[in-house]
Order: sequence, then structure tokens, then C-alpha cells
Amino acid sequence: MPALRLVLVGFAALSVGLPVIFIGAAKFSLLVGAMVVLALESRTQDRAGSLSGQWLPIAILTALAVLALSMLWTSASSQQAAHALAKHAKLIVIPILVAMIRSRREALVALTLFVSGQLLLLGGTYLLVLGVPLPWLPTRTPDRTYALFSTYLDQSVLTAVFAALCWHLRRLIYRPVVRWLPALVSIMALICVFFVFQGRTGHLVAIAMVSMAIMWELPQRWRLLAVASPVLVLAALTASSDRMHTRFSLLAQEVHVFAANGVINSSSGLRLNLWRRATQAIAERPLAGSGVGSWPVEFDRLEKQHGADPSVDLRANPHQEYLLWGVELGALGLLLLAAIFGSAWHDALSAQRDVRRAQHSVLIALCVAALFNSALYDALMGDFFCVTLGILIALGRHTPSMQPRAANPI
Repeated sequence: MPALRLVLVGFAALSVGLPVIFIGAAKFSLLVGAMVVLALESRTQDRAGSLSGQWLPIAILTALAVLALSMLWTSASSQQAAHALAKHAKLIVIPILVAMIRSRREALVALTLFVSGQLLLLGGTYLLVLGVPLPWLPTRTPDRTYALFSTYLDQSVLTAVFAALCWHLRRLIYRPVVRWLPALVSIMALICVFFVFQGRTGHLVAIAMVSMAIMWELPQRWRLLAVASPVLVLAALTASSDRMHTRFSLLAQEVHVFAANGVINSSSGLRLNLWRRATQAIAERPLAGSGVGSWPVEFDRLEKQHGADPSVDLRANPHQEYLLWGVELGALGLLLLAAIFGSAWHDALSAQRDVRRAQHSVLIALCVAALFNSALYDALMGDFFCVTLGILIALGRHTPSMQPRAANPI
């Protein structure tokens, strides 16, 4: 039984560094395998008790139950609602991973496989930058110039989070002679985000990660000064990176053009139009929303109502997690999403310092990414965040706050 659990958990951990088809297979295997494991253990004393005392599983199950209940009043078809509910349901991966990981050793094995997958992404990107062809990759397109199995938007966010994890968890390697390796990988990952990828969301997530790391490294009496660190980091990087300077200058131009003429044929213009329609939909049904899966229907209706052609810019989500939950469940949805984030933050407080900082960094990255994308709802990015949080929460559960940091190697 422990071997089966470790295989399922390890596959899930590794999969978020592989193409989406592997992520889907890993989630299906984890769900089915977890039911088998729990069924076989139901008559024994070796039950999954690692969820006791945690707030996050309750928050996730409550949110998914309300989303399922909203199928009673959704404006979407049954097929659309079921599809959307299935995408939201990836959140269940977090408590499943926590329940399936029963020891610090198992958590470290899962973390090692997770790191292996992310090193594959990072190493492959650097090979592409150096001009080394990788024949197993899909055809290169403008948004996949240096990204391996996704777009630059997804991989830049993943790489920024990976940089933070390498930095905060570097002390898990107990051999001082190689403890510098995670810090080096962290620096290489940040270079990739800031100077290779052009995803602005990834840039902002990386700035948040660097700012938090600076704040935590400063003495307590100086941490108030760290409030200015995001602005300083952004200014320094914009001055040193032509790619970042160009992208943020383009952002300002696109926003100005949208505000003046309503032009939406740009990345920023498209998002602003989606956000405008989302806020209009929320205003119409502010308490309980339009139901799960209703966003495409509501967007289509509002576009037609305002004389636009929805077929041109119809999107599966409003490119903002908060607005998506607001459209589907109104104020109730926003409260449920806040409960998920707040519960995850609370559950991390009892973990050892480095693990706690890693968990909080992932949550901050998720909150920032959710401002510009449906970071939990989308495939790959959402799967990455769920798997990462599941592994880190399990590691924190099995790494007491007073335990020496160098107790075990990765």
C-alpha cells in the first residue's frame, strides 16, 4: 500500500513539469488510486488522519459543493456546467495529496520528483535559448518560442514560483558542499523569467517572489522598508531588461487605446473588455451569481446587448479568477475563494519556517496570477498550483516547526 501511494503521488508531482496529457492521466490515477487506498484502509487502523485540524480541505469541499449546487440556477447548459465544475474540481487534488502523503520521507520523495519536472522545463528552455533543437517539442510559435509544453505565459509563472521554492527550501539539502545548488537554480530561473519570457504576469509574480524573499531575509526592524521593494525591483528590472521595458510600455499603450477608443485587438484590451463584461454580469446577479459554467453564456449575451460580435473575442473564462467566481457565484463565490486562500495561509502557520515561507510564497504567487488569469480554473497553471500546495502542505505537516531544518536530504 505505501508503494502504491508513493507511485500515485510521485506521478502527480512529476506530471506538472510534463505535457498536459500526463497531468490529466496523473490526476485521474490519483483520484482513482486514492479511492482504492481509502477503501482498502477503511477496516484498518492505518487511515488517512493527516487532514485532521486543517481548514483548507473544509474550505475546498464547501466551495465545490456550492458550485455543484449552483447547477440548479445556472444560465449555462448542463454540459457547460458539468465541464466547468470538472475544471474547478482540480482543487480536490490538494487534500488528496495531503491525505496520501504519510511521512516526511514520502513528502521529500514527492518534492524531489516535482523538482525534477521543473528542472526539465528550465533546462529545456535554456537549451532552446542556446539554439539546441529539441525534436520532441511541438512546432515553435510566437507564444512557444522558449516554452516547452505550454505557452510563455504559463511557463513564466511556473518558473517564477519554482525560483521561490528553490530559494526557501535550499536548507533541506543537508550537505553544505552542495547547498548552493538550489540558490543557483533559483537565480537561473529568475533570469529566464525576466530576460527570456515575455509574460507580464510571470514578471509580476517573480517580482512578488523576490520582494517577499527580501522582506523575510531582512531583520525584523527593517521589514517595514521592504514595502518599497516591489517598486525598486520593478524599476531596476525595467531599466536592465529591454524585454520587460518593452512589454510594460506596450501595456500602458494598450490600456490607453482601450480607454480612449475601446479597441480590444490586444492582450490588454481583450482582458479589459472581459473584465468589463464580468463586472456587468456580477452587477446583475450580485449575491449568488449566474451559476457554474455561466461565464461564456453571460459574456455572449452582454456582447450582443452592447452591439459587439461575441464570436470574435469569446473566451472560456474572464482571465481573472476572482471575477470568474464572482460571475458564477456572486459575492458568495468571492467569499468562498477568499476562504480557500485564507485557510491555506492559516494551515501553513504551524509549519517549519522555511516550509512555511515556501507555502506562503506559492499562495502570494497564486493571488497575483489570479489578478490577470484564471489561475486555478485553467489547465496546467491551476494543476501546478494545486499539486505544489498539496506537496508543501504535506511536507509542512510532517516537518514540525521545532525540527532541525537539516534533518533529511532531498
